[in-house]
Amino acid sequence: RLRLRGIRIRDIHDVQAMATLDRQTREASERPSLLADAFIGEALRSGGAGSGFQSATASLGLMAERLFRDDPEAEATLQGSASESLSIDLPAGRPCRRPFHWPLEYPEVFLGGAGGFHAIVGNPPFLGNRLWKPILGSGMQRQGHIIIDGKPGKIDLCILFHRRAVHLLCAGGSYGLLAASNIAEGNAVKLG
Repeated sequence: RLRLRGIRIRDIHDVQAMATLDRQTREASERPSLLADAFIGEALRSGGAGSGFQSATASLGLMAERLFRDDPEAEATLQGSASESLSIDLPAGRPCRRPFHWPLEYPEVFLGGAGGFHAIVGNPPFLGNRLWKPILGSGMQRQGHIIIDGKPGKIDLCILFHRRAVHLLCAGGSYGLLAASNIAEGNAVKLG
C-alpha cells in the first residue's frame, strides 16, 4: 500500500503499475478479511462475550493457522461459517451483512505510527433505536449496546458512527458528521 501511494503518475505505465499493485494488495487482504468476517460473525452470534465467544475465537485461531497454511478446506469452512453467522437474526429479505474492517482497508493509517485518521467527514445512516432490531436484527442491536456501554435509550443509529469516528482519529484529529437532533440525549453525549 505504501508503494502504491508512492507511485508518481507520469504516463499510462504508471497507472498500470498502480492497478497491478492495487490488485495484489486486495488479493493479499482476502484471507485476513475472511477471518475478520468470521470473527465479527461470532461476536454477533454469541453477543461478543461469555464462554461461547471464547470458544468460538479459540476455534477461529486454529482455523486461521490452517487458512494461512493454504488449506482450502479451512477457507471453505470459514466462508460458510462467516456467511452463516453474519446472517444470524437478519430480518427476512435483508442481504448478508458485510463488515468493514478499517485496519484492513487502510493499513497505512493504522500501522507505522500514524495512529488513525487526521480527519473524517461524512453523512452516517439515521435510524431511531426502536427500529434497529426489526431492520438490523437483535445481534446488531446488542453490539450497539456494547458500543454505547449500556442501553442506548432514545438515540439514533448515527450516534454509533460518531462514537466510531472518535476512535478512528489520531491524536489531534477532527471529525464532522451530520447528526440527529437527539445526539445530546441519554448516553449519547459520552462520545469519547
